[in-house]
Amino acid sequence: MTATEAITRANEILEAARNKGDDAIEETMSVAGRARHAAEDAAGHLPDLLENARSGAAQITDRVPGAVEQARVVANETETRLQKLPDATLKLLAAGSVGLAAGIMLARRSRLVALVAVLPALVIGSAIATRKEPTEPRI
Repeated sequence: MTATEAITRANEILEAARNKGDDAIEETMSVAGRARHAAEDAAGHLPDLLENARSGAAQITDRVPGAVEQARVVANETETRLQKLPDATLKLLAAGSVGLAAGIMLARRSRLVALVAVLPALVIGSAIATRKEPTEPRI
């Protein structure tokens, strides 16, 4: 290869490198432009999203007092019905609940599940403790 051919070849390689660099710059700018457009689009939806969250929170706030009152009424009805049951039945139900919770704990399952399993025993104990008149004589 002659010196002229080497210079020509070197110039061709430099030109190709410049073209590749220009392509990379254009692609980077294109990606940056798409990212900017996506960010602008997301920012455009932000006010609607906040308004939806605000209206949802308002609806929840409006419904909470009614839901709490309904839960209180149901809890009172449940306690009244439990208080009318005989002690033997209540003790059997409470023992079953405690046994289920103990089995769940022994099986190394979630403590939350065991807590849920023992809740009926707590409710039953509360019903027994708050009775006005015991159904069986106490010894």
